[in-house]
Amino acid sequence: MLNREAFFGFTWVPHFTSVINWTLRLGLGLLQQVVPIATPWLAIIDHSIDIGTKKALVVLRVPLAALVIRGSAICLEDCECIGLTINDQINGDTVAADLQTIFMQAGLPTAIIKDGDYTLNKGVNLWQDKHDTVVPVIYDVGHAAANILKKEFENNGPYLRFIAMINQGAKCLRQTDLAFLTPPKLRGKGRFLSISTLGKWAAKMIEVLAIPASHRSSPILARLREVLPGFHKLKRFVQRFAAMTVVVARMLDILKNKGLNHGTAEQCSQLLASLPNRSKALSGSK
Repeated sequence: MLNREAFFGFTWVPHFTSVINWTLRLGLGLLQQVVPIATPWLAIIDHSIDIGTKKALVVLRVPLAALVIRGSAICLEDCECIGLTINDQINGDTVAADLQTIFMQAGLPTAIIKDGDYTLNKGVNLWQDKHDTVVPVIYDVGHAAANILKKEFENNGPYLRFIAMINQGAKCLRQTDLAFLTPPKLRGKGRFLSISTLGKWAAKMIEVLAIPASHRSSPILARLREVLPGFHKLKRFVQRFAAMTVVVARMLDILKNKGLNHGTAEQCSQLLASLPNRSKALSGSK
């Protein structure tokens, strides 16, 4: 058994609520010490998911020099939290007011990185209107790719039939010996941010259902075909959907881990070249 006195230097263990309070006070102290810096920096802004009835607006500061030094995607150690606000209601006015307060304390960023959320867009625009200096806004690549995929598939008839089929199939697979084949659960909001997991599952199902019926596991295949009726009729669409979402996921993996440079740009171009010429994903990336 661990000797706490020998290991930590004291015999008592603080209550977990004490640790939470100490951490919160430390975080508040760091936020109150934020000051402008002389070197250029980027601001990354985003909202948290709903926390009860509230939402948090978080602003991170990343020095441009960190991008040059690292030569790849940034890490947590490159970021400094310079703003954290909590609101019951979120709209463009609250975002603009929060940014005004945060940037008055931290100074003006060289550019702002954010997703395409309507509230953030409006808030940043309202804040920009109050300044003579225009701060460039950079669209987050993950959300940009998700919007391209959304435009490609959201109102696509075969896609809607495919989603309806797998939702029904998932209900039949859960709590059975075939639960390991259950399709990934789709998010209600922002589902195209993680749609590649469904694409990978679909690619595997194409391989599984292509096994000849004479195979020894045909009873299992028969059950799977009953659970996913009409899958074979959507095979061409599923192949296209799986290929496109997997390609986009690989491209994002490269950019998020290695950053954007001549080498990664060439890798992404080669991946995009494998997409159909008429796809919105290919045309939207240019």
